[in-house]
Amino acid sequence: MLPYISIFITILLFSSIEVFSNILNGNIDPLFLAFIRFFFSGIILIAIDFKRFKSVTKWDWAQFLFLAFIGIFISFGAYHISITGISPAAGAVIFSMNPIFSSIFAAFILKERLHINKILGILIGFIGVYVVVFGFNKIDLSNIKFIFLMLVASIGFGIYIAASKPLVIKYGTFFTTGVIFVFGSIPYLFFIDSFVVTNTTKSLPVLLYLSLITTGLAYTLYFYGLKRVPIVVGTSMFYLKPILATIFVIIILGDIPALHFYFGVIIILTGMFLTLNNRVFDK
Repeated sequence: MLPYISIFITILLFSSIEVFSNILNGNIDPLFLAFIRFFFSGIILIAIDFKRFKSVTKWDWAQFLFLAFIGIFISFGAYHISITGISPAAGAVIFSMNPIFSSIFAAFILKERLHINKILGILIGFIGVYVVVFGFNKIDLSNIKFIFLMLVASIGFGIYIAASKPLVIKYGTFFTTGVIFVFGSIPYLFFIDSFVVTNTTKSLPVLLYLSLITTGLAYTLYFYGLKRVPIVVGTSMFYLKPILATIFVIIILGDIPALHFYFGVIIILTGMFLTLNNRVFDK
């Protein structure tokens, strides 16, 4: 039961990221925000289990670097740029599609058959994303870049979650997560336009929350749970993120999503159900 509780707490914390990042819009460069989130929490996590450095093989270092590049640098660089151009609720819904990608990638590395319902689930999921963002209207190209970036973030995070589990089992949650965070955050330094944080009275508490709570603590709890349950089962709890994120948006920002948003969420959840339920077409 404890692994599921830890994953639920993680999803609850993850669901607040879009809202609190939205509060920082205009006060900090999005890539600088990503750097702060992952670098400092990564240093703390490594310090907790520093002795693991001696036992890491060359091949595992290569895996750490790959996952840092895909799962942090690419995924969350795209994520933080994206949420400057789309609503927090829409961003949360699109990012919550990552269980689809993590389950498919987990099946790939385990050499399991790719069921037709997984393919159908992906297609339905993308239809849901369209409805969430555009409703039942034509595509609005004004923010298509930000939508695409959030999809990239979702795919990258899905790969990261699935592929990092063996390393978490081998080297532990603190060390694995910390190394990937630090390695993945350093490249941001070459792309940050400004290192200035404005409106510090409001910004600093939010930065601390995003760095220590929704990043350091949340990922530690998440991988603690995923280490003890199957990837598909653990990531399926991301189903709750759109619902929880919408509640945060309404309470904190006072932004009530339009009706098409809820239709889109239902469509995406249907796609996720098909992706994670192998029995639908196997009877």
